[in-house]
Formats: sequence, C-alpha cells, structure tokens
Amino acid sequence: MKMPKENIDTSMFAPCGMNCKVCYKHCYRRKPCAGCLNRDNGKPEHCRKCKIKNCIKEKALSYCFDCSEYPCKLIKNLEKSYNKRYQASLIENGCFVREHGLDCFMEQQKEKYRRLYIVFFKLEEYRNICLLTVIRNTVLRKAVKHVKS
Repeated sequence: MKMPKENIDTSMFAPCGMNCKVCYKHCYRRKPCAGCLNRDNGKPEHCRKCKIKNCIKEKALSYCFDCSEYPCKLIKNLEKSYNKRYQASLIENGCFVREHGLDCFMEQQKEKYRRLYIVFFKLEEYRNICLLTVIRNTVLRKAVKHVKS
C-alpha cells in the first residue's frame, strides 16, 4: 500500500481509530471507499450500518476516544480484528491522536507506510535476484552436464 506524498485528509481517520487509507475496503477496490466520515456511496453494507459510527452520532461525538466509556465493547471487539488484519491498534491510534493531534497522527502514518512500501520493494527486488540466481545456476548445471556428456 503506497501512502500519498501530499498531506492525508484528516477525514480518513475513522471514529474508531482506523486510518481509512490502509483499510482493505479503501485499498483494494476499483472505486475506493471515501472513508468512514465521508459519503456512504460505494461502501459495503456493513460499513454503511456501522454500529460505532451510529454510536458516535447518537452521542454527538467526533471520535470514540472522546467518550467516557472508551474503550467500549464495540471498540474492543473491533480491536481484535484490526490487530489481526493490520497489525495495528485502534486504541493506540486513538490515544496517539488524543495526545498529539490528528495531523501529527496522519503524518506519522504517512511516514510509517512509506517505509513499509520501501521495505516491501527491496524484498521484492531481493526475491527477484534470488530467483535469477537459481535460474542461472540451473542453466549452468545443465550446461556443465551437457559438456561432460
């Protein structure tokens, strides 16, 4: 996933603490989801009917971490899934935003995913070199075997 070079729109930070830019609903669709705080067009049904989004609307809050019940059962349940799928914590994200601000969080996320993107392509490059080495060695073995016979 390649994060943009420009500033990330803060509306891509979901009420639950998710960075919508890394959500698979945003990354892997032809028409990416516009984020939890934006229009519902093109979102899967379970995203349109999100209990967390409805909860913050009922409580007139912007984010879950603003709630006195934070982290509630809804967040704790989503946290398990988010940890497994994205190796990140909604609760840690929310606490970071509360302490340092949303702009700082999105800047930190941009840098984090930029570094992961670089590492991914270096690994891909290494894998290609290894594959070429295997092919070269196979060809050399066959050539040596052919010369000996």
